[in-house]
Amino acid sequence: MFRDTGEIFPSAEIKDDSPQTLALKRAHSSVVGEPEAVSIMSSVTDAGWFAEAGIPVAIYGPGDLTQAHTIDEYVRWKDVQTAAKVYAHLMIEWCGIG
Repeated sequence: MFRDTGEIFPSAEIKDDSPQTLALKRAHSSVVGEPEAVSIMSSVTDAGWFAEAGIPVAIYGPGDLTQAHTIDEYVRWKDVQTAAKVYAHLMIEWCGIG
C-alpha cells in the first residue's frame, strides 16, 4: 500500500548552454552521435539538493525513462555499457586529462 511520507524533493534547472550540459552533450556525441534535445524530466532525483547548494547539475543515465520504477523495471546491458563510455569521455574532458 502506498503511503505519502511527505518527502519533497526540490526541482533543478538544467540549462542547455551550461558548461556541464555542453560537456555532457560532447561526450554523448563522441560515443553515440548527436544527442536528442535536452528535455524536462518529471522524476525524483537528488539534483535539486545539489542545485540548492550551488553545485551545477546535469542528469544522464542509461535506459528508457518510461521503464524506470515499473514492476518489471530493467536496463539493457548494452545501454549500461554505452553510458559508462559516455561517463568516461565526460570525466576525461571535465578533468582536463584528454
